[in-house]
Amino acid sequence: MRLFPSRRGPRFVRFDVFLSYRVKSDAELTERLYYALGEIGLRVWWDQKCLPAGLKWQDGFVDGLFTSALFVPILSKAAITPFASLKEDSSCDNVLLEHRLALEAMAQGIIRGIFPLLIGERHCDTLGEGRYSSFFEGERPAMPTVAVRRVDTVAITQINNT
Repeated sequence: MRLFPSRRGPRFVRFDVFLSYRVKSDAELTERLYYALGEIGLRVWWDQKCLPAGLKWQDGFVDGLFTSALFVPILSKAAITPFASLKEDSSCDNVLLEHRLALEAMAQGIIRGIFPLLIGERHCDTLGEGRYSSFFEGERPAMPTVAVRRVDTVAITQINNT
């Protein structure tokens, strides 16, 4: 279901990749990915480096998303576990908001693709080095089928401000 009027047409692409992640669980991995993609010459939007000072987070990420070619959500089990408790009247989950806007941007041809990275659980060895298991090993987080009204409300506000 489209929330917004179509905004198809020429646009300026500043970033090759927009990285979406849950800070609490995936900040370190996202930082490593940001630098790795940059080393191969990709222009990457990551909030820690690209969010303009003084700009509200939501305004800045929408601008970054809508001027990127690809949306890459980092979906670790820890990142998506909070989705299991979402209800229609839940507060706005920022990760879900980014995903909702990316789906709309994809439907309207604003971005070229969505390429999720499914990350399993992180395991540390005795030296503190982290390794990730396969996302498909063990239990997967439960996902409700629900539309969170506040996510759509914030999404509509953000898109209308762009």
